[in-house]
Amino acid sequence: MKTRENISLIVNNNIPNYKTEVNKFLINQNKVLLRNMFTLMGTILFNLSMNNKMSLFNIIPKHYAYSSIAVVEDIGEQNFSIDIGSRILLSPLFKKFSIIDNIGALKTEGRFYSILPDDIDPVDAIFLPLICKALELCEDYRIIKSKPILLIGCNILGAIILKLLNLENTDSTVLLTGEDLDVKYLKEYGASKVIYEKEIDETFFNQYHNVINLTSDYCNMVQWVHSFEGNSYGIINRDVQTTAIQLLQSRELYVKDLIALHVHAECVGEIHQSIIENKFMGKALIYDW
Repeated sequence: MKTRENISLIVNNNIPNYKTEVNKFLINQNKVLLRNMFTLMGTILFNLSMNNKMSLFNIIPKHYAYSSIAVVEDIGEQNFSIDIGSRILLSPLFKKFSIIDNIGALKTEGRFYSILPDDIDPVDAIFLPLICKALELCEDYRIIKSKPILLIGCNILGAIILKLLNLENTDSTVLLTGEDLDVKYLKEYGASKVIYEKEIDETFFNQYHNVINLTSDYCNMVQWVHSFEGNSYGIINRDVQTTAIQLLQSRELYVKDLIALHVHAECVGEIHQSIIENKFMGKALIYDW
């Protein structure tokens, strides 16, 4: 039996808050005790109410949970699938300590992404699902070697796409549709041009053969499926993940400038109003546990 002081995010009177309690965890057979290190949250360009499954933390408008990094604190005596101290990338957790039946169950539920290499920064690694989806979108649209490219809307995923395009010296235009990243950030991340929706006419799109519309239902659902909900085979292609890790470790791709703030879970209520007022629009928040 393991005793831990646990902290969990809760909602009181429609306002995010936290609670602390002492939990006792019985870790027998195949069970695994996880300690959550970080949870990645961010803004998104559409109303989460469009899909009930996307409303996990929708008490904060357009504030969206992407992924968590957790450390294996302890394992049962019959668990041979993972080691104590291993760091795993998985779907978002909203408490510091959690117990699961086994890693296989997480894989079946699509909540497990991968065991992380020892030499990767966990704050970098928490962006891996989004980086992998950005890489796949670039490949899907065959835009890496195609110029120019139009990106409609730009949130965290869009910022990563811009960074990848910039590595390939691809001419990219961002069409802003509303609650997007600040223009100064878009320029820093590699946007060649930034245009507001009100400035274009019906001929504007004729010059672009490659378009990624991050405000479309398709791309919004792509973000959801590939950043949170998985399947029995896991959601990250191993080859794509290898490429993403190499980009992070070589520092060719830098993602920490996408973070607006590290927030300890106990302070979630204090920043609630800032989130409501869109002060972090287009940026990520990292919840530290």
